[in-house]
Amino acid sequence: MRSDDFMGQLEHPTIDRRRMYSGLWLILGGLVKKVVLADPMGVIVAPVFAAPHTYDGWSLCLAAACL
Repeated sequence: MRSDDFMGQLEHPTIDRRRMYSGLWLILGGLVKKVVLADPMGVIVAPVFAAPHTYDGWSLCLAAACL
């Protein structure tokens, strides 16, 4: 997007119901992903990063992918 197109939108913002629902849906989806996926994965991965020398290479790669 060119700056000329974007700057015009900043000068005259329009808020409609569809865009509000779309934005709220994105926020809600991100919150659900964090609470359902990221927090439990953090509990599982934390011991690997606390003592990486006790784990093998595959475990370290899997823990890094879970970040």
